[in-house]
Amino acid sequence: MNLRWTPTTYSGSASKPKRAAQKVGDDDRYDHRADDDDYTQPGNLCRLMTPDQQQRLFDNIAAAVQGAPEEIVRRQLPHFTKADPAYGAGVAKALGRADEPVAAE
Repeated sequence: MNLRWTPTTYSGSASKPKRAAQKVGDDDRYDHRADDDDYTQPGNLCRLMTPDQQQRLFDNIAAAVQGAPEEIVRRQLPHFTKADPAYGAGVAKALGRADEPVAAE
């Protein structure tokens, strides 16, 4: 069977049915969320940035959430704070919410 893949097209035989992957051993019981850490890396990256770079990040995030429902903004701010308190405070300030407490959940 000759298969050619490109980013937008596929040409080849589709006549051979695909088999579902069989799970063997403990792989079907692995909890991929157990070791998730969604906050250390963005916090470390923010701390590596210069103050000017951080301000551009805060301003870009504030511009990106313009027009988002209030509930979304309110729920997102604690995630920035959990990555780094200064990160959360910077985004809150860029959104004009510097006076509101933004506690990490």
